[in-house]
Amino acid sequence: LLALGLFTRTRGGCFLGLLDSLTVPAAFGGALVRVGNFFNSEIVGEVTEVPWAVVFSRVDDLPRHPVQLYESFAYGIISLILYACHRGGGSRGEGLLTGLFLVSVFSSRLLLEGFKTPQAAWMAGFPLSMGQILSLPPILIGLFLGARGVCLLRRPPV
Repeated sequence: LLALGLFTRTRGGCFLGLLDSLTVPAAFGGALVRVGNFFNSEIVGEVTEVPWAVVFSRVDDLPRHPVQLYESFAYGIISLILYACHRGGGSRGEGLLTGLFLVSVFSSRLLLEGFKTPQAAWMAGFPLSMGQILSLPPILIGLFLGARGVCLLRRPPV
């Protein structure tokens, strides 16, 4: 973010406009990263008996939620939605797509963290996982940017 800020400052561009243009590849990249996590047996899900459960033999011999694929699917859908919004053209308030990106990606992460095995042992017994706690600030920032973008859309041209 610092490099993007410096880039837009030296080029005279709009920082939020640049972030808006990067939302589609960022969401798509997130989907690909989660596929990599699946193949590497990283960030595995809780033990389950659902028919689509996967045994990650690098971890143990128990059937688990393929939560990496759940996230990959969610991020893929989000990237398609963002692409459709971006291709829609017209005047948009800067930051609107960035806000939509932050809210949708981190809300899906907030929900899907419940299917993952705990990653921070010291948080045992706490109602939220570390991933859920870390998802809250980007959601709030996204709501702010989205509301700001909507307000910019409603402002009459000068």
